[in-house]
Order: sequence, then structure tokens, then C-alpha cells
Amino acid sequence: LLNFDPIELTKILVDPEKMNYWELKQFVQKLDQYGINDPKWSVNMHFKTAFACTNFLMILFGLSLSIRKPRSNLAIDVAISVFVIFIYYAAITTGRSLGYKGTIEPFLSVWLTNIIFLIIGIYLFQKTKS
Repeated sequence: LLNFDPIELTKILVDPEKMNYWELKQFVQKLDQYGINDPKWSVNMHFKTAFACTNFLMILFGLSLSIRKPRSNLAIDVAISVFVIFIYYAAITTGRSLGYKGTIEPFLSVWLTNIIFLIIGIYLFQKTKS
């Protein structure tokens, strides 16, 4: 049998979203130590840091879009913003699901969306400078 104590077994029943990053990291290391490969925990651990970058990415997009068309229609700008947020959330949720299934590595499953949005945001920002 595995050498988990009762407190650690109860953590399995705890929702990973209720654990902080360091608790999850310690729990994932313990699972790896015992040879248990459940990507759900690793994905959620990486998701905590990846989702924290959302604010930066949305600000980068917002600045890029607002600088480009300073006199554009407010309704269109709001619609574009909501669309970008929806696409981001759908992409990170899809990546998270693929990570849960083990299709993509846990780190990439949540960080790939951030990397793509960062590249697009930098491209838009560079394009607005010229």
C-alpha cells in the first residue's frame, strides 16, 4: 500500500482549486514520489500561475486596441474586448481540459494560451507604434 496518511488522503477529496499553489506543488511532488500519474493536479497547479497572468495579457491587448483607433465607436470597442476575453477563456479552458485528459503536458496545457496571446499582444503593440 501507499504510505499516505489520513490527512493526505482527505486532500484527494479536496477540490484542487481550494488549495494554494504551494500546497498543490507539495501534493504533486508526493504523488510523483509514489508513482501516481494524475495530470489533474499538475494542470491545476500550473493553472494557478498561468491564470494570474490574465490581467497583464488583457491590459496588453486593451492598450494595443485603444491606441490603434482612438476615435472609433465605443460599442465596437466593447464588443471586441468581450470577444477577446471570451476567446482567451475558451482557449485556456480547452487547454486545461486537454491537460486533464493527458493529451498535452500539464504545463503547456495552460501556458500555451498565454504564450499565444502574448505573441499576438506584442505584435499588435508593435504594429501600433509605427
